[in-house]
Amino acid sequence: MDTVKAVIDVGTNSIKFHAARKKADGSLETVLDKNDIARLGEGLRETGLISPEALERNALSVAAFAEKAKELGAVPEIVGTMALRTAKNAADFASRVKELTGLDVRIIPGEEEGDPDTEETDYGANIPQAIKQAMLLLIGEWYEQREAAADTKHTIQTIPWGVKQLLAPYREATV
Repeated sequence: MDTVKAVIDVGTNSIKFHAARKKADGSLETVLDKNDIARLGEGLRETGLISPEALERNALSVAAFAEKAKELGAVPEIVGTMALRTAKNAADFASRVKELTGLDVRIIPGEEEGDPDTEETDYGANIPQAIKQAMLLLIGEWYEQREAAADTKHTIQTIPWGVKQLLAPYREATV
């Protein structure tokens, strides 16, 4: 049960490192959570390329996080997002990371990014569909009411009827 799992998320502006272990009850306990604002996408929009400086700076950051994962007893999964999907020289970055760490960078497709229901993750698997739908309805309501919410004289005080109905079977009445 003490197995530590780690992920290094290489984004356009930052690299996120998260290490966790599964507790006996099945929940996850964070061991370490760090972030490095390394700006991989600096200049990418203009040139379509990761600059040599950004490439090296970010590869070294990934290597440092990989070393931290090793200290924790984990082999991290390294995933790349938008910047690595679009950069013409993303393979150069992946090669440099491999050279420094011995690990591969998996560039995830856009439809998988941020999706808790992908095959590679299970952190959204136990959420009933009705609760997911209720969350979407509530987010939609908040979006529709954003201007009223910004007006400090008025506040949103009701939860939409549909959200209440979807959540009703999951509520526990306590006194």
